[in-house]
Amino acid sequence: MVEKISRDAFFRQSVFADQLIASFQSSYASDFDEANYSDRKRIRKYYDHREPFQPQPLITKSHMVIAVNAANRKDYREQILHRLTAFLPATDNKHFYLLDFLQSSWKEFPFEHFRSRNRMLGYAGRKESSIVLKLDQQGLASVIPLVLFSHVYDIPVWFLIGDNPAHPLALHLCDDGNFHVTFDAKDQDMISAAAKTAGFFTGGMELCDAYSTCRLPPL
Repeated sequence: MVEKISRDAFFRQSVFADQLIASFQSSYASDFDEANYSDRKRIRKYYDHREPFQPQPLITKSHMVIAVNAANRKDYREQILHRLTAFLPATDNKHFYLLDFLQSSWKEFPFEHFRSRNRMLGYAGRKESSIVLKLDQQGLASVIPLVLFSHVYDIPVWFLIGDNPAHPLALHLCDDGNFHVTFDAKDQDMISAAAKTAGFFTGGMELCDAYSTCRLPPL
């Protein structure tokens, strides 16, 4: 299953996503000078959600990095999909929402291959300026391989955000090919156990020094 939903509707239905994406946008937007015309133009175009609709703190957030040790890009693709589809259901989230933290169209996304772009636009549509995709397990297996090995650097590549407000969970892919996981601190044991059972290495930012897709050969 792959369903489309607008960013505005998604942020209004998920307080966790609302607050999380606003915090990322606010942080990255602070690097711009709003007195500068080019910076103001970029902020207006991409930074659509610097303030949450519901600003009150929702949870005490905790963080973790999860990674795989792959021999090459082919091995990474196989491992990451297998381990994600084992990990995510164990977090008590049934569906996940795929989105850019910025308001950018999937047409702008720097896909690894043109064929991946075409397949992705078949799901997201070719006319929408920015869209969130709701995915079940089958949808994850179909869509995630399309958005790996992009040419996005120094910012989160994309986010997966769960649908269960009782166990809020977000993963964002970094340019090293690892997932930075944000969750409710009360779920620390559950998330850690689920990640390890799925075969991920778990830790902090040091994992991005040890494991990076940037250094992987194609085969």
